[in-house]
Amino acid sequence: MIGDRKIKMIKHLSAIISISCILFSFSCKKEKSECLTCPPPPPDTTSHVIQWHVDTLGAQGLIRDVWIFSRNNVWAVGEIYLNDSTGKPDISKPNNATQWDGNIWKIKNIMVNYHGNLITPPLYAVYAFSASDMWISAGVPIHGDGNTWIQYHLFDMGVLSQSDGSILNIWGSSSTDLFFVGYKGTIVHFNGTNWTKMTSNTTVDLQDIWGIDASHIWATGTNTGDGHSVVLQFNGTNWMTIYDNANKSQKEIQAFSTVWGNELNNIYLAGQSWIRLMSLSDGSFKLLDNLSQWAAMRIRGINQNDIFQVGYGSEAMHFNGMSWYHYPELASLNGGSAWFYSIYPTSDFVLIGGSFLTSLNGFPVVIRGYR
Repeated sequence: MIGDRKIKMIKHLSAIISISCILFSFSCKKEKSECLTCPPPPPDTTSHVIQWHVDTLGAQGLIRDVWIFSRNNVWAVGEIYLNDSTGKPDISKPNNATQWDGNIWKIKNIMVNYHGNLITPPLYAVYAFSASDMWISAGVPIHGDGNTWIQYHLFDMGVLSQSDGSILNIWGSSSTDLFFVGYKGTIVHFNGTNWTKMTSNTTVDLQDIWGIDASHIWATGTNTGDGHSVVLQFNGTNWMTIYDNANKSQKEIQAFSTVWGNELNNIYLAGQSWIRLMSLSDGSFKLLDNLSQWAAMRIRGINQNDIFQVGYGSEAMHFNGMSWYHYPELASLNGGSAWFYSIYPTSDFVLIGGSFLTSLNGFPVVIRGYR
């Protein structure tokens, strides 16, 4: 009987210890979860530090778009005129592309057969999936491997009519799922085999396009003449207008020329209305104070803490997740009279394309940034 009593006492003591441990554990968890005054974690940031190298490429022209494959293989497209034997720009021999190989820029000509005549047209955009799978806009789509090129004359093919506009910019997930936007609200899709004109429900000149996947794509643009501006969204089936500044009050009028985003709930828009974050849930805009004084031409990013904006007035700026930084060494270029049309950032390298304005015209410039 004494043994039975000892066993009962041990069991009773073990139960008390177990309950105490449970209560103590619960008390600790509750105490930890009630830290109402704890400061939020600091935002994840990236460095503003970049070493810039400026390359002037010709006697006259401009760079409209750039693309990075690696630090030793980048492309820039636009209009490039070199000097002739007298030291003057030779406008009779246009060039439209250049490639950096890590040491020098190699001038290139991407030619288009236009009704039997080979011409070197101005180039507007470059978009690639590999060094052997490149797409370029020359008003018509061009596809190639860097050496050999195929042009798709959408007007001659009957895909576009004379009432449509030529192509300006490109975005896609692959060469079998590509979108092209351009003047007069023109949008064309390529599935790898067939070209299809898409209904945009607008005649506004579409200057930029960006997407996350095949069901989340955005396009925007503003007419130079009347200032009519729209933002469109593709849901995988149809293009919808999610902002149109026509008939808006003065306070509600926005004007955009570029778009970027990597989230489903908002997109970044910039242009004549500076930079704004648009909520895709309610269509509202939030003005982001990045101290920009000039209209933006291009916004691109890697993540929410690594976003770049470039534009007129030699303005180039970076958002690191907490603050915007203006690069003074770029702002002073050409006396503040540089126009930056494009930017392409990667984790270790940044490329800017534009033009240094002169009293008569301008000359093409590419700026390499090493992070």
